Amino acid sequence: MNGTAIGKPASVLVIEDSRMIRDSLSDIINADPGRRVVATTDTEQEAIDIVNRGNVDIAIIDLQLRQGSGVGVLQRLGHETSVLKIVLTNFSSPQMRQRCLDLGANYYFDKSREFELVAQVIDAWLKDRSDASWGGGAQID
Repeated sequence: MNGTAIGKPASVLVIEDSRMIRDSLSDIINADPGRRVVATTDTEQEAIDIVNRGNVDIAIIDLQLRQGSGVGVLQRLGHETSVLKIVLTNFSSPQMRQRCLDLGANYYFDKSREFELVAQVIDAWLKDRSDASWGGGAQID
């Protein structure tokens, strides 16, 4: 994906309590010039503070955090924010999935089976953003 054809890369916040997973996500996201991890955190409050500064396009949210929870992040961000919210968790029950989607998550993925879908969703979002900035996304064949 070459999301930089339009302008600055998508800025990504990784909200995750495991350093290993934070590092892995950062490596995957930063592997493409169209996406850039601008911050990582393992607490609910810091995640909210970072988003409120206005320099985040996408938040990848784990549900279990060192302090607070991903559900708390979703509750506090609500549906009003323009940030793309991707939940990536090991806690993958249908009830929790629905709760997160009801709270404003755009996507909900299971870490053990759907980890690679995060980059795919971001790339699709970048393509949509790029198409929209070119005047409606008309395709040229």
